[in-house]
Amino acid sequence: MKKYFILLLLISTFSFGEFNYHLELASYQVTPDTKCFFGLQSEATEINGANIINTCYITTTDGYVVIDSGPTYYYAKQAFSLMQQEKKLPIKYVINTSSNELNVLGNQFYKEHGAVVVAPKSYKSNFNRNSRDISIKDKISPDAFENTSLTLPHISLNRNKTINLGSTTIEIKKIESKEARNLLVYLPKSRILFAGNFISQTPSSIKKEHYSNREWAKNFKLIEKLSWRYIIPSHGVKIGKRALAKTKAYLKPFQKRIKRAEPKTLLAKKEVIHKKRKPTPKKVIVKKEEKRPVPCVQYTNYQRAKKLAIKEHKYVLIKYQSEHCPPCIKLNKEIKRNEHLREMINNNTKAVKINPYHGDQTTDFDMFATPTVIVFEPETKEILIRLEGSQTFKKLEYKLSRLINHSPKYSSKENFLSHKEVYSHNSNNNPPLYSDEKLLSSSLLPLEQNIIRNPLP
Repeated sequence: MKKYFILLLLISTFSFGEFNYHLELASYQVTPDTKCFFGLQSEATEINGANIINTCYITTTDGYVVIDSGPTYYYAKQAFSLMQQEKKLPIKYVINTSSNELNVLGNQFYKEHGAVVVAPKSYKSNFNRNSRDISIKDKISPDAFENTSLTLPHISLNRNKTINLGSTTIEIKKIESKEARNLLVYLPKSRILFAGNFISQTPSSIKKEHYSNREWAKNFKLIEKLSWRYIIPSHGVKIGKRALAKTKAYLKPFQKRIKRAEPKTLLAKKEVIHKKRKPTPKKVIVKKEEKRPVPCVQYTNYQRAKKLAIKEHKYVLIKYQSEHCPPCIKLNKEIKRNEHLREMINNNTKAVKINPYHGDQTTDFDMFATPTVIVFEPETKEILIRLEGSQTFKKLEYKLSRLINHSPKYSSKENFLSHKEVYSHNSNNNPPLYSDEKLLSSSLLPLEQNIIRNPLP
């Protein structure tokens, strides 16, 4: 079939009048509503009339949408003629996936027939220079190039855009980080992606269509992640997953360099931004005072603790402990670790540490197990807190916080829940003074209401 197609092209060069592209031989039905004309994989010559580009058209209820208008005015004219033979519908849009001249030189014909031309932003930006330098003009025959000229698009895109025609939705995607040179066109319903010059069977030939190989490699990764069934490049006849193979192989070395290069690029950008910034007046930085660590608990003997507590209006805290007592060790570790607990003990009590098995000190209270912590009023000897056993280290901070009317400063909700225990009257079995919600919001009662006149079991 290809040999027959080339033979017809050879015959067309010696025919008189309009150059004949024989597009009917190059047409391919991708889906029921999408058909493409596949170009030859070669350079533009007098023989092929620059028919080296793939163009497509989508049939909607409102009219046709053309993807890339082709290399010449006559190419577009002959493609339009084939469309009208199928259905007599107007051309609604022409979408150029690239600003390359092979993709856009047929725009003039469609513009004359009322189509809205959409192109990447760079097409309009470089219009004057491109108008003077149409390279295929000297490569193809005059009869093929006749009436061909560049024309400005109606819409220059540098962002994403969605077009709805009847039940057909067409998504135009801009994925380049700089000004758009290329666009992706996606049909969600039929899952066709028109990839333009992002994909090619001869990748080296379209290298100049991208800002850099690294940028191109990033964009290629995005294309791989998109959900598509068919992919139509500007060059080449493969439209499935195999269409990516050669471009992927070409870009593989650059994809490996992306991760190594990104930090340097970001650093370079920051340096440029820093240079452009205007000098700002120096701010006076006030150094915050460093929070001093809470000192260790200072223990004294029982009689001295009572005298000092009365003089300084504090409570007396007695900690009964013994050797080889795991709960005692846990309690000591908790006091050493917990700054808030140490701060409360130092600021509000006079602490006494007693080993009842050594008989070194006597107190006014009975002790049945270690560890035991008792907090009492030194003048009346009224016990305000009494904790015994293995859970002492968990409850002490909470009980002491309640007593001195401080809101508990727990490190986590779990720590709070493990410590929570509300005061209740032993004799009357009254309900808790506070609910959990009030405890969490730290809305505590005045000090005189916090003090429980009966010791806890």
